[in-house]
Amino acid sequence: MSYELVKKYFPYLNHYIESERSPGIEERRWQKGDFICHAGESISYMHFITRGKARVFLPLYNGKQFLFRIYQPGAVVGDLEFFTGGNTTCAVQCISQCHTYCVPMDTLRRNSNINSILLFSLGRILAEKLERNSIAEAINTHYDLAARVAAYYLTHTDPRIQAGSLQELSEWLGTSYRHLARIHTKLVKTGALKKENRTYKIKNRPLLKQYSDTTLLEGTHRLS
Repeated sequence: MSYELVKKYFPYLNHYIESERSPGIEERRWQKGDFICHAGESISYMHFITRGKARVFLPLYNGKQFLFRIYQPGAVVGDLEFFTGGNTTCAVQCISQCHTYCVPMDTLRRNSNINSILLFSLGRILAEKLERNSIAEAINTHYDLAARVAAYYLTHTDPRIQAGSLQELSEWLGTSYRHLARIHTKLVKTGALKKENRTYKIKNRPLLKQYSDTTLLEGTHRLS
């Protein structure tokens, strides 16, 4: 097992890397479509993502899904459950091949009593997630969909962190596919976006910025 990526993204795990003989610690490889965890289940490992992307979503009672965010290398699965001891609230599904460094919850809990760096790091991760959730809720409440779509394209220029389809983006933004499609048609007609095959790209950045504002752009950037 190579620990270079673990050291890069999770320096607070050096204690576990140095003691490679700790039982149960392993690297797992996931294929696109695999679930690292399902909503409502008990998990015995904390997963530290070192490669790939995964989507975090909440299955709703009406059969739909609410997409919270996309996890990339450096993200942690199971930090909330580490503290609460409860079942998972969201599902985490790979949208590309993923690698995770897996440490048993029991191992982490046993060592947390003597590893203040670990506790501080996991606490900071949870605080950052809370901040992102608060920003996302404020954005969804106070800005119309056109502004949020404009901010999405202005801040998600890297294809690796973009939604794979309008359907996925509609879940990400918490709106219907039809409403989102109408907004894209409007932005294409005004010349702010252009459609190439089945994807949308920025055509006129200054024009697209007129649909958003500085506060929204800063908040959306902090969500990515």
